[in-house]
Amino acid sequence: MSIPVNVIRTIDNQFIILARKNILFNFRPFIMKTSFILLSLFILPFGYLLGEIKNGYEAQLQSTRASLQKLNAQLLEDSNLSSFQRLRIKSEIRSLINIISCYQLTQELINQLKIVSPGMYDEMSNIKDKRERVTDVFIKLIPREQARIPLQAATFFGRSSIDEDTNLSEYGEYSVSVIIWIVDNSLLFLYHELGHIKYVVPNLATYSEFSKKCYHGARDLGYIGHNRHDQSGKIASAFEKRFFEDRATYVSMGREKLESTISIMQKITKNNRHLENAFPPEPSYAQGITNY
Repeated sequence: MSIPVNVIRTIDNQFIILARKNILFNFRPFIMKTSFILLSLFILPFGYLLGEIKNGYEAQLQSTRASLQKLNAQLLEDSNLSSFQRLRIKSEIRSLINIISCYQLTQELINQLKIVSPGMYDEMSNIKDKRERVTDVFIKLIPREQARIPLQAATFFGRSSIDEDTNLSEYGEYSVSVIIWIVDNSLLFLYHELGHIKYVVPNLATYSEFSKKCYHGARDLGYIGHNRHDQSGKIASAFEKRFFEDRATYVSMGREKLESTISIMQKITKNNRHLENAFPPEPSYAQGITNY
């Protein structure tokens, strides 16, 4: 089935041409919904020479910290603020703290990928397009209520005007973007999305043409990207199996059990409560939860 133009033209003026399928898992009663490709209607003016799996919140972290400092200072120093103004500022502070928390959580997910499968991490950090240009993979974990579309995990691809093989996302040329809801098994979702990326990045032009023909008019996002002839969906499924294999190998080595995403977020949220009253120090990285 297909998504008509008036329906798909609703997400930041972009076209969806690849979506997710639904998969039920025994360990958690939720539905896995994965990726889709977007043909962008805008062009960003920069690219990357070296590829990497990156935290999608990284670019906004500095401005977030600066805004948090400014708002906390305003609460402390401005005695003329009304009750309504103080409530509004505190709400803005909580939103900024949530960005910091999501940054930390996303970093923990990336760290889990490094620990469980260093090979997978290195492989996808050096993913190249058809012309051998390394492409960055940006990842964000987001609260469900902030999702622009009703999918628990999604990958955004676009085509730049540079040439038909240049990947484009909201982070610029030579990049793709992954969004995953904050749910217990985010690492499994990430593996699935990386499977789509593994195929689409080096086959962007041909896959875009395939998608137009195969999914034109599709209304069910669960079907898009997972047609039985879709190589992207096949590799995404293979990467799911690889997740279970990598996790089993990790556990067999006597390593500590992987902590769930929800559990990590709870710890981060508790750890960040002090940020409502004080500007955070410079970030430091240590084992376990990243402190701010």
